[in-house]
Amino acid sequence: MPWRGAGVAIPMFSVRSEADLGVGEFLDLKLLVDWAVESGFHLVQLLPINDTSVHGMWWDSYPYRYATELPFIEHRI
Repeated sequence: MPWRGAGVAIPMFSVRSEADLGVGEFLDLKLLVDWAVESGFHLVQLLPINDTSVHGMWWDSYPYRYATELPFIEHRI
């Protein structure tokens, strides 16, 4: 049977704490991971923070396209 686990997917700008500057900071990821572990989650996925477009047009930018999934090779907590 393949491994199964629950997790959370969140954009970086939504990772917030009382001590941040209001834009989502990478230092707050530890708080997110701690929360995920306490909540019983096994995965944390950040949605892409880079430009996902190929042609540089609004219709081309889609954060779930196959090209953006490559950096999210499975990492378990």
